[in-house]
Amino acid sequence: MELTHLDQIKEILETGELRRIEFEKTEDIEIINLFQGIYGVAYAWYAAGCRTLDDIRNKKAGIKVSEVQEIGLQHYDDINTRMPREEAHEIFVAIKETALSLDPKLFIEIMGSYRRGKSTCGDIDILITRSTEDGKTHEGILPTLLNMLQTMGIIHEHLSLPDLSVDPLEAVYRGLCVRPLREGEGPESKRLRRRIDFLTVPWINRGAALIYYTGDDIFNRSLRLKANKMGYSLNQKGLSAGVVRSPTRYTVKLCDGHMIASETEEEIFRILGVYSAAFHQVSADYECSRPSKVCLGKNLTNGYGPSKWSMLCLPVYPHGLLALGLRKLGAPATPQGRVKAIQAPSLNIVYTLPTLYKR
Repeated sequence: MELTHLDQIKEILETGELRRIEFEKTEDIEIINLFQGIYGVAYAWYAAGCRTLDDIRNKKAGIKVSEVQEIGLQHYDDINTRMPREEAHEIFVAIKETALSLDPKLFIEIMGSYRRGKSTCGDIDILITRSTEDGKTHEGILPTLLNMLQTMGIIHEHLSLPDLSVDPLEAVYRGLCVRPLREGEGPESKRLRRRIDFLTVPWINRGAALIYYTGDDIFNRSLRLKANKMGYSLNQKGLSAGVVRSPTRYTVKLCDGHMIASETEEEIFRILGVYSAAFHQVSADYECSRPSKVCLGKNLTNGYGPSKWSMLCLPVYPHGLLALGLRKLGAPATPQGRVKAIQAPSLNIVYTLPTLYKR
């Protein structure tokens, strides 16, 4: 029987792992995962008999390798090596300063694992948009910015250029970059190629885009599941109500409904009943990469005085933990909504109920 998203989350919470993963550690899966480290990977390579990166480089069995895939092969080790948080910060600061020199009113944010407070990042995801209060937009900014960054030696190879013909305000660029030169370094200094994506969105969609591209994927899937259970639909554009779904296939929408929240993260969380009262206050050296049971200790406070609690948690947005269930040690599960807020001073996190799922 196939597990639902909720079943999978419960299984991880109870066992610390997902049984399905054990069956995905087969040779064919591991080889395909190896190939996925190349941008634009072709799954036909495995079917053609390729088993190593050298098989692809040598074009075994006459396989086709595109120009972009050649770039992925050439810099495979670089782009599959996680970068220190400090390096991602250097790249982002250089990009932000350059972008703001073009238009000081641009909104620029780094997303992904960096925004979740991780100590290392697999790539860099940057969101660009602009307030329209003065009647202007960010139209035309991305191509100009990319040209400037390429001249500065930060952007190198292009993997996917933005198509601005459909919507000049919404586009995606993917490429490879390097960090700026540090004091005392020259052009010959070794700098690893890093994957970088730029996303431009209309100002009205910035909140939903930030949630979607900050992640992580477990949090996003959980949030979309909760939205669906409440009769909404959530994607990178916003939260919609009035959605009509097929009675036989719940994933099929017969009516897309209408947008009710998209401009800020907080308004989306408020409607869904998912709250974090301490955005961006979590210590960056405290990480929880998967759901876990956490004993928060004695120095907690709530409306009923200090006590000792344990909490079932998921990674919270944008970093930290999100309470799935709260239990006083040696006592039954806390009724939904009874404890309004719990503070953990040692972690500098505030957890607020209602929880993501009803217990």
